[in-house]
Amino acid sequence: MRSFVERKGGGCFAFSKPRESKQQLPEVARMLYELVTTFRETPAAALESYQLLARVCDEQCETVAGEDGQLAISVKAPAAIPSDAVQNPSDPDASYNTHRRVGYLVQVMETYTDDAPADEGDAAGLDLITHIAVHK
Repeated sequence: MRSFVERKGGGCFAFSKPRESKQQLPEVARMLYELVTTFRETPAAALESYQLLARVCDEQCETVAGEDGQLAISVKAPAAIPSDAVQNPSDPDASYNTHRRVGYLVQVMETYTDDAPADEGDAAGLDLITHIAVHK
């Protein structure tokens, strides 16, 4: 993966400009496919990290027959990738929402009162968090 890291400065694949990422993504997809197929029939296939890579490959890449009959790997169109696909291999539970992007949704419920407290030490006007729910 050294080919995606600059030798100088803080450059890495994640800090690429959008134009550069579009050029690098097919190369990364090809490398990912090679890793997955190389280790498919080895003890490495039982590892959780391998299974995560295989899932990313399955959900976000596709194989197509090239003009020369060879298999070519391409990145699926964003609309073809399901929202529950792995978006970030370092956090596989995070999902994608077209409105909110990658991450989680959090709902927070709290008590509320219009009454102003009699003085600052009075707990009558205190709002309390009563429930928190985290969702994909």
